[in-house]
Amino acid sequence: VQFVPFNCISHGFNHFDTLILETMAPILLFITAVVATVSSRKVKRYSRGQAAGKAAGKVASSIDLHLLYSHAAQAIFLVLPTISRRIGQSLQACTVYDAGDDVELYLAADHTISCDGSGTYDTMFIYAM
Repeated sequence: VQFVPFNCISHGFNHFDTLILETMAPILLFITAVVATVSSRKVKRYSRGQAAGKAAGKVASSIDLHLLYSHAAQAIFLVLPTISRRIGQSLQACTVYDAGDDVELYLAADHTISCDGSGTYDTMFIYAM
């Protein structure tokens, strides 16, 4: 699975923005799915009546959560290679460019991120670790 390069959609995205988006999106989607499952369980319980549906609601909710965790694990296996590749690209050595009397270092995955004490590079490196 490979995502569309986000800098093609918007010119403001760089490698660090994509790293944050790709690592946080699965977590946020999973939290959203858990909240939706738990809230739908409560709605079902109240629509059936409090006393009558407690035992059946617990069984149904455990099945719902088990199914949710199963689907989440499958989804993680699909996006894990993409996330791992992005993290690996963030930790790669910087590319050295000769700029006359000076030497400039840029991230190999994104040449807009300077490795010469740039706050963006340092923050990205720490986040990727």
